[in-house]
Amino acid sequence: MAGRVLVIDDEASIRMACEKVLTGAGYEVEVAQDGQEGVEKLAGGVFDVALVDLKMPGLDGMEVLRRGLEIDPHLVAIVITGYPSYESVVEAIKAGAYDYIPKPFSPDELRTVVGRGYEKRELERRNRLLEIERQRSLATIAEERGRLHTVVDCMADGVLVTDSEGRLALYNPAAARWITPRAGASGASSALGQPLGEVCSWSQLETLAREAATDRKHQSVSMDLPRDPGSARGPSTFMATAAPVLNDTGEVLGSVIVLRDVSEWRQLERTRSNFMATVCHEIRAPLSAIAGYLDLLLQGLVADETARLQVLDRCRARAEGLVALTQDMLALSRLEATVRHLERIPIAEVMEEAVSTQALAAERARVTVRLLPPERELVATVDRYELGRIVGNLLSNAIKFNRPGGTVSVSWQAAGDFLQVEVADTGVGIAPQYMDRLGEEFFRVRDESTSGIPGTGLGLAIVRNLVRSYHGDMRIESKPEMGTTVRVTVACSPTPLG
Repeated sequence: MAGRVLVIDDEASIRMACEKVLTGAGYEVEVAQDGQEGVEKLAGGVFDVALVDLKMPGLDGMEVLRRGLEIDPHLVAIVITGYPSYESVVEAIKAGAYDYIPKPFSPDELRTVVGRGYEKRELERRNRLLEIERQRSLATIAEERGRLHTVVDCMADGVLVTDSEGRLALYNPAAARWITPRAGASGASSALGQPLGEVCSWSQLETLAREAATDRKHQSVSMDLPRDPGSARGPSTFMATAAPVLNDTGEVLGSVIVLRDVSEWRQLERTRSNFMATVCHEIRAPLSAIAGYLDLLLQGLVADETARLQVLDRCRARAEGLVALTQDMLALSRLEATVRHLERIPIAEVMEEAVSTQALAAERARVTVRLLPPERELVATVDRYELGRIVGNLLSNAIKFNRPGGTVSVSWQAAGDFLQVEVADTGVGIAPQYMDRLGEEFFRVRDESTSGIPGTGLGLAIVRNLVRSYHGDMRIESKPEMGTTVRVTVACSPTPLG
C-alpha cells in the first residue's frame, strides 16, 4: 500500500475522480463531502495526505487545513482550488499546506502531486525515527559501541559527543577537520578527553554544549556558525544543534552536537525571499495604476467619453499584464511537476503553430516573421506543448523588442541527438553589461530602448528551465541596435522525415 489519502471536496465528481485515480495508483482512499466530515475523519484515523478544497460550504478549506494540522502536525495537506489566485495560494502555504493543484487537473497531475506529498511524509517520518535514535542513552550506546561507530562514521554530518565535564568523548570523520590535537601530542585521538573549547576550531561549540547539558527542560539548542574556519573552499554556513545525553534516570551524562552544512538552504531562503519581494513589486505597480484610473472614473474627473474609453483601455492593458504575469509564474512553478508527454512529431508543425499564436502581435508591431526550414523535414521525440512554449516565448521577445518594419527569422536543424532552434531578430539589441543576467527570473533590460515595452521578465527564465530539462542549453548573441539571436538546443533525437 502506497499510503492513506483523504479527499475533502463538496463536488461529488471531484471526489469520485480522485478516489478512482488514487485507488488505481495503490493508495487507500477515503472521501468527505464537506469540511466538517473531513475534520471528523482526520480526528478518527491516520492519513498521510489530505486533498482539501478551498471553497466549501460550512467549514472552508482554510479552517479544515488549520484543524487538520492541529490534529496531525505532520499531515501533508494539498489544497484544491478552482480559483488559483496568488493570494489564496500564498495564504494556504503560510497556513501549512504543502502544495496546491488547480482545477481542472489531469490524472497524471493528481498522481504526481500526491506522490510528491507522500514521499515528503515518508522522509519526515524516517527523519523523526533517526532523531529518536540519536537521543538514545549513553548506556545503550556503550552496549552497541561497534554499531554506533559504524553508523556515526558514515554520517555526512559532523558529530561530537562531550562528557558531563565538557571534555570531548567522541567525534566522527566528518567532524575531524574541526578538531586540533594539543600541541606536542601525536595523533588525532589525543584530542579525546580534552576540553572541547581547547581542541575545536569553533569556540562557540563549547558554550552550546554547556547550554544543552544545563537546560532544565533537556531540549536541544541550535546556532548558526557563519563560516567553516577549516575549509579551503571558502565561506560556508553551518548549523550546530546540541542536545543533552541522558541516562535511564534522567541524569545528564554529557551532550551531543551535530554540525550540518546549511549553505545551500540559506541561499535558497534568500532566493525565495528575493523572489517574493520581486513578485510583490511586479504586482503592486499595475494594481496601483488600475486603482488610480478607477478613482478618476469614480470621482467623475473624466467627462469626455473618448477619454473614459482610453482610461478603461489602460485598465484592461494593466489587467492583461497581471494575467500574463500569473500565467508565467504558474508555468514556472509547475515545470517540475508537469508530466511530460513525449511523442514523435514533425518539427515544422510546432514552428507553424508557434508563429500563428504570435501573428496578431507581429501584425500590430509591423514585424515580419519568416520560417526557414531545413532542406529535409525533421521529426523528433519531444513534448509538443513544451517545444511550442520555448519557440513561442522566444518569438514573443523577438517581436516585442523589434522595430516597425523589422523581421524575425526562425530556423531549426538537427545537431546529433539535439534539435537546434535559432530565433534571430533585427531589433534594438542588448548591451553587453546585461548579457550575463539574461534568463534570470523577473530580470528585464531597462533602458531608453526598452521603455514602454510590456513584459513579465519570466519568458526567458521559462525557456532556460525547459531547455535544461532536455539537457540542452541556451546561448544569446546580441549587439545594440543590430538585433539579437537566441540559439537553443534540446535533446530529442531529431531525424529526417521519411
